[in-house]
Amino acid sequence: MATLHGKDALIYLEDSSNTIQELPEANEFSFDLDADLDPDPAFGDDWETKLLGLRRASGAIAGNFDDADAADLFDACTHTASRTLYIYPACSVATRFYYGDVWCNLSVSGGTSGRITFSIAWQSDDNFYKIPA
Repeated sequence: MATLHGKDALIYLEDSSNTIQELPEANEFSFDLDADLDPDPAFGDDWETKLLGLRRASGAIAGNFDDADAADLFDACTHTASRTLYIYPACSVATRFYYGDVWCNLSVSGGTSGRITFSIAWQSDDNFYKIPA
């Protein structure tokens, strides 16, 4: 496995018609995996142990706002159902990616001093997977 450059990443997000759409103007992504870890102490323990609780994933996607793609962004981020998200860190390696069902929140910002951008903050609805596992 080699170190990857972000310029080869691709991101896809499902729309309300269950069609997977590429986010062509995306230029940043991140995701975080987290879990509840509850202390599990007992008398006489020398070291603290933990119990694994609920796991979760969350992240963000950002990019240039293109009005030709705006309908897909708005459609995917309406809160009628969770959407499937695919993150390919390197499009040349189509067999390695991350995916899961997510709920997303869309923000669009712009002004007279620069380009209009979008950002999507997402939270997993269920599992978030790495392929190959």
